[in-house]
Amino acid sequence: MLIYTYRGGIKTLVWTDTLQSGLLLAGVILSIYAILSQLDWSLGTAVSEITNSGYSKIFFWDPNEKSYFIKQFLSGAFIAVVMTGLDQNMMQKSLSVPNLKDAQKNLYWFSFVLVLVNILFISLGALLYLYSAKQGINLPLTADGTKTATDQVFPFLALNHLGIFASIVFCIGLIAATFSSADSVLTTLTTSFCLDVIQTDKKFDEKKQTKIRHWVHIGFSFLLLIAILISEFIPKTSILDLIFTSAAFTYGPLLGLFVFGLFTKRNAADKFVPAISIASVLITCILYFYSADLFNGYKFGYELLLFNGLFTFIGLYFFSRKNNHQLVV
Repeated sequence: MLIYTYRGGIKTLVWTDTLQSGLLLAGVILSIYAILSQLDWSLGTAVSEITNSGYSKIFFWDPNEKSYFIKQFLSGAFIAVVMTGLDQNMMQKSLSVPNLKDAQKNLYWFSFVLVLVNILFISLGALLYLYSAKQGINLPLTADGTKTATDQVFPFLALNHLGIFASIVFCIGLIAATFSSADSVLTTLTTSFCLDVIQTDKKFDEKKQTKIRHWVHIGFSFLLLIAILISEFIPKTSILDLIFTSAAFTYGPLLGLFVFGLFTKRNAADKFVPAISIASVLITCILYFYSADLFNGYKFGYELLLFNGLFTFIGLYFFSRKNNHQLVV
């Protein structure tokens, strides 16, 4: 990743991500095919089995639980806003499109394809559990032995029960998924640090900018490697739960800043913004760890993102003044 992102930047990412995404989708589709072949099911049978199983359930109505439908729906909508619309890592490919019309078209197709991709992934997940139940396979458990280790289900079945074909498909899909996420993160971090923190475009000539960018790119490559190694030691029920829970903390201030800038005409005091953002995250942490005690058993889920953004918005509003400047045409 370091080599080809170091050499090609965003142009390389567009092409390599296209290839990697294609391999990832092929991995999912071929994995579904391998499971259906093992069970001797047709596609129609698989759809029927998934529909009639508990894995197709969408609506949960206990307000105290994290799975409560309204909480999941609202937090899911705003997670899509912050993790896609406000994330340079996700938006950089659209920003690289030469004109606005094509960029909008790219987003429409991205949204449409994303729905189909999610359906495929969810179907694969359901089929993995149905396959293990039909075959009488005991799935791996978490360290405390109380629940299924969800992150290990796919590799466990692919490498031990579905045959050599599924093993190869799994490895290809895993590599494609990892590279397509990490390489764009690497390029985004480099660009953001150089332009927003160091401000190389304002302080240095082109030759100096290139040299600094290369060293920053190498530095972030090693930081990314360290982050990956550290993540292995973080206790978690599943990687998806870790990602979305982390998003509630890290993206909350970004959501608050976005809403404040979009819907108010006030000028925030820039020097207080970092402190406000940190305070918002700390308050959100208190809600996350003590919500059951403070609110009679109520457990906060991913909707913490909304409260985090709200705390940031209130802080920004308090430390701001009305914008009296008029737009001159």
